[in-house]
Amino acid sequence: MDKVAYWLWLTEIFGTGNERLWTAMKCFGEPDTAYWELCRNNHGLKLNQKELSNIKSVSLENCLKLIDVYNSRGFSVTGFSSPEYPDYLRNIYNPPAVLFYKGDIECLNRMPAITIVGARRSSNQSLMIAERISSELAQNGFVIVSGFARGTDIHSHLGAIRAGCPTVCVMGCGLDIDYPKENFIYRDAVLKNGGVFISEYPLGTPPLQQNFPKRNRILSGVSRGVVIIEAGEKSGSLITAELAVEQNREVFCVPPADIYDRRYAGNIRFLRDGAVAVYGYEDIAGYFNPFENDTEEEIPESDEPEISQEVPENSENSEDSEKTDDLSEFSDIQKEIIRILMQGKTHIDVISDRLGYDVSELVAEITNLEFDDVIQSFPGKIYGLK
Repeated sequence: MDKVAYWLWLTEIFGTGNERLWTAMKCFGEPDTAYWELCRNNHGLKLNQKELSNIKSVSLENCLKLIDVYNSRGFSVTGFSSPEYPDYLRNIYNPPAVLFYKGDIECLNRMPAITIVGARRSSNQSLMIAERISSELAQNGFVIVSGFARGTDIHSHLGAIRAGCPTVCVMGCGLDIDYPKENFIYRDAVLKNGGVFISEYPLGTPPLQQNFPKRNRILSGVSRGVVIIEAGEKSGSLITAELAVEQNREVFCVPPADIYDRRYAGNIRFLRDGAVAVYGYEDIAGYFNPFENDTEEEIPESDEPEISQEVPENSENSEDSEKTDDLSEFSDIQKEIIRILMQGKTHIDVISDRLGYDVSELVAEITNLEFDDVIQSFPGKIYGLK
């Protein structure tokens, strides 16, 4: 039996977005095991009255029927352990156990995602920036994520749509709810370009105010970074940016033209705290692919030996080769890191993707290599051989 039904059952028991579900999963490991043990009351969990009542009233058969209903209406359901579930989302605190979607959700696993947020009542200048940056990022291989709301959100989606590229719409309501109504004229265009609508809320769930802060952890969680276009001091967009920081995602901000314009107070706060300033899409694309915009003229002369991006097959006379020929003193992870850096300076996220290790696992190894004077760090979490 597909484990999606078990994930859906657990969501029905504990409630959408309830972190208690993951407390249960720590005890049982697998969703089907959790189902059987909870049904048999063979566990040490302290369940509240509502959860106990749900266990008695919600059947696995009903969950299977519900999945069939979704499919018959053109929607799909994925669970946390399903292969199409967004990889980056798995690594956040309290990820959704179930996602409902319409479209190509696997675009999030094929391409790096960038989330763009901002005020619903943004200035015309900010709306133009959102649309242009989204279009340029989309044309350079990024999938654009936003919340399909008025203002910055919809203009970010439109940038990707007009570039003929996928965009991801993360909803704070059921996928059958036309919210906001004026934006649903773009629904077909999103799907036609290979995009997707996703939500953790079941069909029929209205766009309640309390849904959106919870939804924001998905906005930041599926992406590698969050871009703030325009945000006042109390803008809801800052919730997404704060979640991005908690999730170890990068935050980018468009600097205001007027530093005294209160509409950009949130941007200024995050810039002061170390967010990356955005003067064009290159500042975002280059952060994750630092060589994308390099030219010979832009490479400063240095007394240090250059690190070639191409490793020659025969490099007996190469100083770097001599330094890294004997890797026996290093751990297996360190050896793999060194081999990647022999090809050139590399961002830590790229190293993480290539090796299949979490960034948190790599930090200690990289630090040890720095202490051993083998590698050096550069601004923007980029590393290279010494």
